[in-house]
Amino acid sequence: MFGVSFVVYLVAAWELAITHHAIVGDAMARVANGSYVLFSRDPHLAAVGFVWNPLPSLAALPLLTLSRWFPVLRTQAFAGNIVSAAFMAGTVALIWCIVRELRVALVGRVGLTILFAAHPLVMQYGANGDSEAALLFFLALTCLGLLRWLDRRDLNSLATVGLALAFGYLSRQEFLAAGGASLLLILWCTYRDAVGSRTHRRWAALTEATVAGMPFGFAVACWAGSALVIVGTATSYLDVNSEQVTAARSGISTVVGGTGAIDRVAYYLGQLLVLEPLWSLVLLAACVLAWRRRDRRILAPLVTFGAVAAAQGALFGAGSTFGWLRFAITVVPLTTLGAAYLMTPAIDRPGRRRRARPRRGRALVPFVAAGIACAVALPSAAHAMGTARWGREEAASVHLLPGYGWAPIGASAYRPHWLDGYDGVARYLDGLDLRDGSVLTDAQYTFPLILKSQRPRQFVIPSDSDFEPSVADPATYRVRFVLISDGPSDVLRRSYPITGGAAGPRIAIGRLIRTFRAGPQRLSLFRVTHSVTGERAGAAPR
Repeated sequence: MFGVSFVVYLVAAWELAITHHAIVGDAMARVANGSYVLFSRDPHLAAVGFVWNPLPSLAALPLLTLSRWFPVLRTQAFAGNIVSAAFMAGTVALIWCIVRELRVALVGRVGLTILFAAHPLVMQYGANGDSEAALLFFLALTCLGLLRWLDRRDLNSLATVGLALAFGYLSRQEFLAAGGASLLLILWCTYRDAVGSRTHRRWAALTEATVAGMPFGFAVACWAGSALVIVGTATSYLDVNSEQVTAARSGISTVVGGTGAIDRVAYYLGQLLVLEPLWSLVLLAACVLAWRRRDRRILAPLVTFGAVAAAQGALFGAGSTFGWLRFAITVVPLTTLGAAYLMTPAIDRPGRRRRARPRRGRALVPFVAAGIACAVALPSAAHAMGTARWGREEAASVHLLPGYGWAPIGASAYRPHWLDGYDGVARYLDGLDLRDGSVLTDAQYTFPLILKSQRPRQFVIPSDSDFEPSVADPATYRVRFVLISDGPSDVLRRSYPITGGAAGPRIAIGRLIRTFRAGPQRLSLFRVTHSVTGERAGAAPR
């Protein structure tokens, strides 16, 4: 399952990134964060940044070391595509293990796993390099550990849960919801099942929750503490996300159809329906069946995938996220595992089947119903991903498939054309043969240029230890050029506003040399001619 899925996702990744140049901005930015650790002027581990959780970028580091021989790993960010293909293939393998743990017959096990692996949204995010694959992988590993613990009360499974939650949090912030829900489940089940006094039951519950909670809590504390020490705030991701959401709020309201929380929640529920049209019926039937059997195993997928899905809906309703279709991706494995539970044979007690079997015709009913519920999601999701209303990020890539043809669909930053122009800018700067640290730029907006450049050490970027002093006085730190984007949060634009005049645009410390059109933004290259004190800058050697 892993090998076949990995090959399929890798082929799809090659078609997207290399053949059609359909590269996701967030995926490329994560690869860029990893490249700063290895190839910047100031290579160090903290250069991975604290805007996003670090594991997807760190996982790309071994591949980036090979970029000398395979440049596309860095210039096209293909290292991220390989990482996402591996994580999603691992998710497919874990779904197989979970369905097998539920004792589903071989035909149902194969069918459900293939339907999950072939889901259009799963296919795309297994191939495009984004972090959804890592999210699903560690959620599935957490779910498998909880399922085994609920079935056999195996303490080793709790250790698996703790490690999966820890590594999952280092991949995505959503694991705060999955971790909290999982620990509450462990506390509740242990307290209910423990024998003895109330005090003994409390200590038993706390002990087992500690086994799962220690690695998770350690990961959360270490990442927050590192961010606090290095960048001065433990919530850097939340600060950046809040700023971006505020800037894009009008566009989100146009797509959603309103500005209120009810409009956003309705839109999110619509996303769940187009991805899995029968998700609510499947989960309701699975919960009713579990209640009749007094079987808690259905809680494992509910407190992992379900908790993240609920948290995303709540955050979008509160106006704290963008509400992309990919944020609802957890409904796909949740529905798949709900359908798997409907195929599960009844048991007298955990770990043992009933001896009496139902008639064959009657036993086929849940198999057929669950299979249909998962199968109808494939055409529904494929159609939704190709529309401007639902597939705001995905539609550009979907329209590259045979039969669609290219058609502009809204102002999506994820069109294949958003990288046009960066190669030319990189060749121009590389051709100047500049010394290290000659070009000051805010990598938040120019990371594609840095990845495509053959001389990444010529740039001074925010992860460098001398970035802030260089911004304060570029001439003193031998900076020859300042490259400013038209991004609203560009540090250099804020520090050195562009003004007009008889000689053309200029900034307080230099004059305009050239402007470039790179994708959706304009880059302005200024030569540093004066220091901040007004003294003329000397001719720094190349």
